[in-house]
Amino acid sequence: MAALLTAAPAYAQQASVASAHGAGFMTTDHVSWGETAEPSFLTSAANGSVTPVSFESQLAVTCDCQRCSPCGFDTCCCDQRWAHHSGGYGQFLYLRARDADVAYAQIRDGAAPFGRTASADPNYSSGVKIGYWNAWDCRSSLGVSYTGYCSNTNDSLVTDAPLSIASLVIHPSSVAAGSTGLEASASLDVSFDQVDVTYRRIWGVTETAAVNWLAGVRYGRIQQQFDSAVSVNGTTTVQSELDFDGVGFTLGFDAERYAPCSGWLIYSKGNAAFLAGEFRGDYTQFDSTDPLEVQTNWQAGRIVPVLDLELGVGWQGLDNRLRLSAGYVVQSWFNTISTDAWIQSVQNSNFAGLNNTMTFDGLTAKIEYAW
Repeated sequence: MAALLTAAPAYAQQASVASAHGAGFMTTDHVSWGETAEPSFLTSAANGSVTPVSFESQLAVTCDCQRCSPCGFDTCCCDQRWAHHSGGYGQFLYLRARDADVAYAQIRDGAAPFGRTASADPNYSSGVKIGYWNAWDCRSSLGVSYTGYCSNTNDSLVTDAPLSIASLVIHPSSVAAGSTGLEASASLDVSFDQVDVTYRRIWGVTETAAVNWLAGVRYGRIQQQFDSAVSVNGTTTVQSELDFDGVGFTLGFDAERYAPCSGWLIYSKGNAAFLAGEFRGDYTQFDSTDPLEVQTNWQAGRIVPVLDLELGVGWQGLDNRLRLSAGYVVQSWFNTISTDAWIQSVQNSNFAGLNNTMTFDGLTAKIEYAW
């Protein structure tokens, strides 16, 4: 019996090393996703005792690699880039708001359109995301992040007689309705803020890939502020504001595919949030002679689903501390209200069917540092 206890582990270790040398990497068939590999044991020739052999020594022999940081799974090249670490990151966003434009004025010849229809249409603007991850162990971590984005759009329209400019956002029952001028301008600000608390855990790993699942809580806020002026009976101004604040849960994943024995990788991320909150809308119209011609407000409770998708490439340092990545990101807010639809509902006194989708898409670059 004593002979079996000492000889069997030594034989298993020799077979494992020989098999790994033959294949060129450390096999992982004996390790299932989410399970921890047990260290092998060798018999000391001096006293016959059983001595544990570390993952470092096994992987260094089979991978010829000196940067091992093992944490539960055997992976080739010793780097185990999937392992969770504590660290912080900063992310630059360069996004454009889609389906947020507001048509505010039109050039006409008499009552017929004759020329450009002016629209305040957001262009690309910058945003930022900052966050921190605290690793509970090498398979899981808890993170907190803040995301902020704001776009500012300005547009103007000028014409000469006999053409004229008609406002498309003035209330039809006001004194200025039906009047035209020669100048019009508009500004539109669209912004959002998000705070996320997220739990992240390994779902599965292979020698060159890893998948994590995520769950958490999000606070989200989206704002739209619109202002338009047209030279009608002096200057007539229309102002509109739409706000939404909501809190809900999030579910998602992230996946990475590593280039063998190099720092390059590709990644994808997907996340869905369901925010319960309230929309608030305000509409005001005034001119140089009447400080308040039209004024109304409205509010309604909504469940707003928010879908996030990101694809990109990255590079990770040999010590798994520094990571750089860049990609394309899309975020869609469903069951929202656009400024254009809100103004039309005020003009028609019909607030049914206010249901729009607003999307932000663009480029992103990220720097991460783990310790």
